[in-house]
Amino acid sequence: MELITLGQIAAAIAFIVGLIKGIEYLCQKISHAATKWLQTGLEPINDKLDALDKKIDANELEADKTILVRFLADIKNGKELTDVERERLHETYAHYTSLHGNSYVHTEVEKLKEAGKL
Repeated sequence: MELITLGQIAAAIAFIVGLIKGIEYLCQKISHAATKWLQTGLEPINDKLDALDKKIDANELEADKTILVRFLADIKNGKELTDVERERLHETYAHYTSLHGNSYVHTEVEKLKEAGKL
């Protein structure tokens, strides 16, 4: 123990610090490479999920449109809606507008609101 000098301790500390920094650098490089590899590998899956999302939105929009047109036709023809049907109509209309539905449904809703039927 008496033969260890301050220079040797400093050299050992420098070696340990260098080793730790080297490991950190390698980990960063490996992490970056793995992230890039995963992103490249998952890109086709992400593209398919995005396309599926668009199809689901389009399907929901069409379903909402069908429900709304049916409700609006019933109201226009004088049918009284129950409270539950009226609630469902408003929920569907809110969802339809959030999906940026087209204007003829909006126009019909406004007409019925102005006539006091909705």
